[in-house]
Amino acid sequence: MRVTTGAQAVQPKNSQKSVARCKLRHKMKLNFKNLSQALSASALFALGILALANLTPMQAWGQSAPATAIGEARKFPEKTKLGELTIGVFPEASLNGQVARFSASGRLINLTNMIVLPSSVYQQTLVVRYELDFQGNINRAWLLNPVELKIAQEEARRNP
Repeated sequence: MRVTTGAQAVQPKNSQKSVARCKLRHKMKLNFKNLSQALSASALFALGILALANLTPMQAWGQSAPATAIGEARKFPEKTKLGELTIGVFPEASLNGQVARFSASGRLINLTNMIVLPSSVYQQTLVVRYELDFQGNINRAWLLNPVELKIAQEEARRNP
């Protein structure tokens, strides 16, 4: 509803507020649209720079890439040993032909340093480096790639 006085048109206060809200919403939609386009462009630009520098995004942020991606061996604690591990119904396992158990915090770690669920390798014989806790239970076991296996075998020959 418009009330006119002379040549000017005056809107009631409620109507002016609703028009202002509509304009604000419209501006916000445009700003979010432009912002998302700008972020997409900057993300693509950053990935392009990483590709030119021959870096993975993990390396660019100072994180080390998985050892298997680089072709190098991972660093293991000194007290780890080489062994063959067969996982039964968790926490039961067989380590070098002997009955063994995983500790309550026991972990099986794959080639990219991710934790493997024991049920996914049920009854498979795996070549691992393992670490025992103070009770003799398996605390951590790492699956080995060929490079790591060769290094572990050489260490086992030198230190029986």
